[in-house]
Amino acid sequence: MTTRWRWKPFVRWMAMDVTLRAATAGVAAFLYGLHRAAMQAYVVQTWGQWDEGCQAQYFQQHFVPSACQVIVLDGKDIGVISVMRRDTDDFLANIELLPAYQGRGN
Repeated sequence: MTTRWRWKPFVRWMAMDVTLRAATAGVAAFLYGLHRAAMQAYVVQTWGQWDEGCQAQYFQQHFVPSACQVIVLDGKDIGVISVMRRDTDDFLANIELLPAYQGRGN
């Protein structure tokens, strides 16, 4: 299922077409590259290094396509969001954007 909405920031001429698409096993390579691009600096800052082997293994063991949606902006995959629906609430488990698309909020 694709979710579509029109996001119009305060600048009218910058309207963006953002959609969510169900993730599949076929986007695993993109999502791992996204994770590296979005999180590597934070992992290094926290743990002192980025261990590619450990990170790749952890991703492979824990990647569940049905729990993720790919964020698409104007037809380009730019991120991922994972929301866990629970009995009493919804939990935002993960959200990552490619660095070029971060910091655009007001």
